[in-house]
Amino acid sequence: MTKVIDFEVNNDQCFTLLGNSYDFDGKPKMAIEIYDKGLEKFPNSGRLYFEKGIVLEVLKEYNAALESWEKVIFVAPSYPSNYHTAALYYMNYSTEKIWGVMYGELFNNIERGSAKTAEMSKALYDTYQSSITIKSKTEASVSFSKSMQMSLPKDGEEFKFPFSMPYEMVMLLAVTPELNSKELGIQNFSDIRTKFIQQWYDTEKNVEYPNILFDWHKKLIDLGYFEAYNYWLLMKGNEDEFDAWYAKNEERFDDFITWFKANPITIDNANMFSRFQYN
Repeated sequence: MTKVIDFEVNNDQCFTLLGNSYDFDGKPKMAIEIYDKGLEKFPNSGRLYFEKGIVLEVLKEYNAALESWEKVIFVAPSYPSNYHTAALYYMNYSTEKIWGVMYGELFNNIERGSAKTAEMSKALYDTYQSSITIKSKTEASVSFSKSMQMSLPKDGEEFKFPFSMPYEMVMLLAVTPELNSKELGIQNFSDIRTKFIQQWYDTEKNVEYPNILFDWHKKLIDLGYFEAYNYWLLMKGNEDEFDAWYAKNEERFDDFITWFKANPITIDNANMFSRFQYN
């Protein structure tokens, strides 16, 4: 492979194979050198950025690994693996679960029906459960983000709150109708997410904070598919609840799946989501 990567005609998989070989041989730094060399020739290779992030994670260079995975969103927004690794990082090892649930949901829309999709379904459900707390019949809390950093606007710019602030405020309003629930399940999360989108668009926050995932939710609500979509998305978090719901809504769910297969969310260079778009 050291000869192949110097050929005038080759592809990013050649660099991936050689870099992975060095990694398996216990030479992670050499692997990164090869990935970087490949990225010089193929700067839009999601595969190379993803593999580089994996090796950086092994080296415990977590911020650099995350940076590599999130870079893929800009160079290859439809490449699924980066969403998977970035989502799990944010949900499991960060206070900023807000990005984890968004990247994770995008992953499940891009890569459907795999073992990783099932894993992400449960991770999303568990994160909603841990981030939304019903304290009493009069009090609830949401905690998808603990970063409330604000920067002063530059000359000519308007002041703008960080995305996490309106997100959590609107989410808390959406949770309020669920205060009588002892436990939150898929149906509760579906209702909360529905109310969130309705409030988000009613107050025109979609104009100030554009988000392709929220636009997708709005479309599903308008078409009457959002409840079925939420059961599909979160089913692995509570399979008993899904099975009970499906037994009563088999035709509705099957109609949604038929539509869903033919009408996936569009994710490309003109239609993408990254947390950096709010910075």
